[in-house]
Amino acid sequence: MNASTPPDVLAPLLTATLPTSICRRVLTIPPGHAVPCGAGAFDNCLVVVAQGRIGVHTAFGITMWFDTGDLIVLTNLRGGQLLNAEAEPASCCLIFRRDPR
Repeated sequence: MNASTPPDVLAPLLTATLPTSICRRVLTIPPGHAVPCGAGAFDNCLVVVAQGRIGVHTAFGITMWFDTGDLIVLTNLRGGQLLNAEAEPASCCLIFRRDPR
């Protein structure tokens, strides 16, 4: 999927009923802001870019950019950040397993 993916294709990923062992959280990143990825915060997480353009900045200084409709799998991103360098808010849907504890 990419920026040309019709919104009706993304809707089931963002709104479907999930098994109780799976969580979904929407994260909005304001323009020009970054969200730190603390220890394990986004481990083994599927990310759907729902709006805008989101950068994944690693602790090694590498930044990769993803557009609306892109799917990202995040794991072991300790010390990294999710970025929004655009003039409009960016949002993504995080899908991950619930902590069994």
